[in-house]
Amino acid sequence: MKSLLLFSAFYIFYLCLIPKDLFANHATGGSLTYSHLGGNLYSIHVEFYRDCSGDAIPVTVTVYISSAQCGVMDSIILNQSWVPDAEVPMGCYSLATTCTGGTAPGLQRQDYETNYTFPFQCSDWVLSANLGTRNVTITNIQHPYSANLYLEARLNNIGFDNTSPQCSNGPIVLSCVNQNFVFNPGFVDADGDSLVYELIAARIDANTSVIYNIPYSGLQPINSSPPVTFDPGTGDMTFFPQALEFAVVDYRVLEYRNGMLIGSVMFEMYVYMIPCSNTMPSVSGIYGTMNFDYYVLPGPFCFDIYSYDPDTSDTLILLANTINIPSATFISFGAPRPTGTFCWNPDSADVRPQPYTFTVFVEDDYCPQRGSQDYSFNIYVTLDSSLVTQFHPPVNVSEIVAVVPNPFHHQAEIIFSKSFINVETQFTIMDVTGRVMDRRTVNASSVYIQRGNLIPGIYYFGLDNSSGNHFTGKFIVE
Repeated sequence: MKSLLLFSAFYIFYLCLIPKDLFANHATGGSLTYSHLGGNLYSIHVEFYRDCSGDAIPVTVTVYISSAQCGVMDSIILNQSWVPDAEVPMGCYSLATTCTGGTAPGLQRQDYETNYTFPFQCSDWVLSANLGTRNVTITNIQHPYSANLYLEARLNNIGFDNTSPQCSNGPIVLSCVNQNFVFNPGFVDADGDSLVYELIAARIDANTSVIYNIPYSGLQPINSSPPVTFDPGTGDMTFFPQALEFAVVDYRVLEYRNGMLIGSVMFEMYVYMIPCSNTMPSVSGIYGTMNFDYYVLPGPFCFDIYSYDPDTSDTLILLANTINIPSATFISFGAPRPTGTFCWNPDSADVRPQPYTFTVFVEDDYCPQRGSQDYSFNIYVTLDSSLVTQFHPPVNVSEIVAVVPNPFHHQAEIIFSKSFINVETQFTIMDVTGRVMDRRTVNASSVYIQRGNLIPGIYYFGLDNSSGNHFTGKFIVE
C-alpha cells in the first residue's frame, strides 16, 4: 500500500494549498476529432476526462466551427454519447475511488457527439472546444485551476473526404519516479493517411498558451533525466521522471495525403509520476532485439515480441492495436510472461515509403498500482531487397520445441524441450484470427497434431505448464 499512500497523501496535501473558492475545476485531458459520413456531413466527437474530486461532468459540450476563407462562424452542441461517466481504472480494480465514494484518486471519461454538415468546402476549417479549467493538482503549469483546457481540430475538405486520426489510448498515464517509461497515444487513421506528431504547448484558447513553471515547456513538460525524447514519426514519448509530479502534456497530430496537409487534431494527456514499489513491465523489439522497425518484401511474414517484468509475482497481459493494418493478426500466448506473434501478408499494393505502424500495450497486475507501457512498431513494405531486415528467433538449445514435419499434410509431432517433458502442460492451437482450434492438457514428451478440420494456412500453438514455463510457435498446414 506504500505507493498508494504516498500518492494519496500528496494529492490531499496539494488540494489543501488551493483556495476553497477555486474548486471549480476538473479537466484532466481529452481530444476533439471528426469522422466523414458522406458529402459534407461529419460526426464531431469530443472525448473528455475529469477528476472525480472536481466539478460534475458537463451535460453538453459546445464546439465552435469557423473558416476565415469562407467567412463562416458557427457553433454546435454535442450531447453525451456512448460512454456514460465511465471510470478510468488507475490502480487495482477493487479500490474504491472518489468516483465511487472512496478515497483513492479517481478519474472519469465522458464522450460527446453530434453530426454537422459543413456549409461549404474550405481549406481552413477550425473546430474548437473549451472544456473548463484544468485539474487543480497539475504541477508543471501556473494556476491550472484558472487555465481552461482548449482543444482544436482542423480540416481541409476541398477535394478531400477525410476522417481525422483517432486516439486509441486514453490520456491518463501512470508512471514511476526513477524508472524509464514509454508512451504512445495509439492514433489510428481510417484513410491510411500519413501522420506526423508534435509536442506543443498546452492552450487556454485559440491564441494563448498556458504559462509553464520553470524549467518546463511544451517540448519538455516533464522533469526527466535524460530529457524527454519524442519521435515525430510514431508519437513515442520516452522519459525518466525524477520527482513526484502531475504534468499536462499536449500532442498535435498532422495528417498528410499525397504530401498535402489535410487536417490535424490536438490531444491533451495527464501524466502521474509517483514513487513506486512496482517495476514497470516492458516488451522487446522484434525477436528480442531493440529494433522496432522492420523492412519486408510483399508476402507473408511473422515475428515474435517478448514481454518482461523483473517482479516475479506479476502476471502480464500483452495486447496490440493493429487497426492501421486491418489484415494483420496479433496473438498473445503464455503466462505469466506472454509472447506476442504478429503476422501479415502484404501485397504489392501495400508498397509505400511511409511505414505501417501498430502499437503494443503491456500491463501487469501489481496492486495497489498497476504498471503499463505502450510501444510502437513500424513495418515498411518495399520492393528493394537490399533494405529488407533479417531477424531470427533467439536460440536456446535446451528450450527448442520442434515441429516435425513443418509444413505438413496429414500429421505432425510437436517434440517438447526438457521444460515440458512429462509435466502437466496445457497445449493450445489457434488460427490467425485468434480462434481456438484445439485445447487439451498433456503429460508426455510430445504431442501429435492431426490435420482434421485444419484448412491450409498458418497456425500458432502455445505450451504452458504449472512450473511457469511457456513457449509459443507456429506451424503450416499444406
